[in-house]
Amino acid sequence: MEGKVLTRKQIAQKEISQRLKTFKKELRKKATPAEKVFKRTLKEYGLKFTFQKPFYKVDDLRCIADFYFWMDKPKIIVEIDGGYHNEPEQQLKDEFRTNWLKERRNCRVIRFTNNEVISSPNTCILKLADFYLNTVLESNSHNYTVFKSLKMNICQ
Repeated sequence: MEGKVLTRKQIAQKEISQRLKTFKKELRKKATPAEKVFKRTLKEYGLKFTFQKPFYKVDDLRCIADFYFWMDKPKIIVEIDGGYHNEPEQQLKDEFRTNWLKERRNCRVIRFTNNEVISSPNTCILKLADFYLNTVLESNSHNYTVFKSLKMNICQ
């Protein structure tokens, strides 16, 4: 029995998919200290997320989000920005990417600097909770419940 013959497009998709997997593994291994701190803090709160989530068209990688919260609509993305994000050219790229994620993927983006995360990760989690609860419609998801509980405990 002969194997299935793939089209050029299918072959290209497989190659891109494999390169993307390799790239994601490299990114995860090379996580910045701030990303590691934020990831650990999210896990301590029991939040569910994807670290280094790629967004791409068939043949065109658009971006890789640092942290992706997929349980609710709209989806929430957290970006941890290093110093180069203060450069005007990078700010334009970030703005374009944020708009693309909002319009094409129904995602909302919140950004923290490396310094914010390193110096006060719990404050960043509280800001994320506010952002999440103000962005996501009422939900029974795990993350929504965790953020709501967190905010209720702080307000008491």
